[in-house]
Amino acid sequence: MAKLCLVRIDSRMIHGQVMTMWSKTDGINHILAIDDGIAADPFMKDIYMMAVPHTLKVMIVSVEEAAKMWQESTLPDDRYLVLFKDVHTALRAWKAGFQYESLQVGNLTPEKKSKMLHPHSRLSAEHIPELQELAANGVQVYAQSVPTEKKTMLDELVKKL
Repeated sequence: MAKLCLVRIDSRMIHGQVMTMWSKTDGINHILAIDDGIAADPFMKDIYMMAVPHTLKVMIVSVEEAAKMWQESTLPDDRYLVLFKDVHTALRAWKAGFQYESLQVGNLTPEKKSKMLHPHSRLSAEHIPELQELAANGVQVYAQSVPTEKKTMLDELVKKL
């Protein structure tokens, strides 16, 4: 059975920090990147896949494909690092049936209306309701940029608004 070891939002998706730090936690051997745009763009898909070392398997799929594979238990029996590009996609996947127990908010692209709620994650007030919806459904939501950093839980982040 597939095991979701880490589910992370990171606007950069597959990049050096993910490859050198996060992919080495908890025996991860497979990256599942969930993003409709990248999954539909063969060129970008190839670019991201080239960033993954040969020691890791990688799949880049749409929200719909990920939800279907999860619900039908057709994901290969591996230990997964799941990546979302943004908060909205993480919530869409949850609602579509790709459900997870915890969600790590990593690095997000700065927005005009954003307020720094965490040293290395730019969250805007617009992100909070979607994250709170996930939390209300039992998902543990927290911010953490690197493995050595302490987790900052969603309720602590909300207090900074």
